[in-house]
Amino acid sequence: MSRRPTVTFIWRDDRLWSLPAGGGRWTRLKRFMRRGFISRLEDQQQRMTKFAKALKKQIPDLDLAVAGVAQPGGLPQWITDLRRPKVDAALERTWCERYAASHCVVGVHGSNMLLPSAHAGATVELMPAKHWGNILQEILFRNEDLRTAVFRHRILPIDTDPLSVAAVVGAVISTYPDFATYMAPESVSNAVLAAGG
Repeated sequence: MSRRPTVTFIWRDDRLWSLPAGGGRWTRLKRFMRRGFISRLEDQQQRMTKFAKALKKQIPDLDLAVAGVAQPGGLPQWITDLRRPKVDAALERTWCERYAASHCVVGVHGSNMLLPSAHAGATVELMPAKHWGNILQEILFRNEDLRTAVFRHRILPIDTDPLSVAAVVGAVISTYPDFATYMAPESVSNAVLAAGG
């Protein structure tokens, strides 16, 4: 691999990665949240940490960052925390540089995925159930082969568990070299993804 695999998660306190549907453990967790034993932000931190650990297990030399409008803190030290409560032009530039260096950017629909989709090698968007009618509104498509667009922009239900999201992100990064080789390299080449393979 020519450079460290780089992934960025877009975090917004008002666009949280929600609990999966279903019963059992999740019903109990929802009950704890209603009673105030655990907050939605704490749940998001736990999800992010599970996602990060699962992805790092697949990609040991992973460079992972979290960016967005939020208070920093609460994540493992090896994750670069670029979250800030207030945004200015310099911070926006820093985030855009991070997106441009990212093989993949992950975020919840509505968490401002437009700039990452324009700059990053790939995106994985977590879609809330009530927003499927808004699919693709957060993606700036490049003038590229349709297969490349489909490969680069993955959309998953928001209740997808952290291990599955990590598996998708890991697959995007690890399988891009084969994808580019077998799918007419001249039409599917992506400089950011190619640098990771």
